[in-house]
Amino acid sequence: FRYYTGLPNYETFKVLYDCLFRPCIHNISYYGSTVNRTAARRTSVHRRSLDPEFECFILLSILRRGFNQLDLGYRLGLSQPTVSRIWSTWLRVVHDRIVQIPIWLPRSVTDLRMPPPFQNS
Repeated sequence: FRYYTGLPNYETFKVLYDCLFRPCIHNISYYGSTVNRTAARRTSVHRRSLDPEFECFILLSILRRGFNQLDLGYRLGLSQPTVSRIWSTWLRVVHDRIVQIPIWLPRSVTDLRMPPPFQNS
């Protein structure tokens, strides 16, 4: 597992997946899909052919190992276009989740912790 994802074991992967991605997997709109998400949820028109956890594994494998999509598709028994759609879709999902994480402290905390030489600048 470590070779493909860089994570020590499946349990660590599962925690990452459950915390970051499980809350949003119902709203995934696949790259190139013309299915309306609201209509798909209402009528169950859109069905996922692969487990979202497996799709997340594919994304992490490409990120970690830099696998060519054709090679990874061959290893997993998938077509290159399928791997490409998974890659494009999940990359957008990761982006959408990560941009929600605040990377800057609030200004009040920054001002409080600022070293004295910088306080008057």
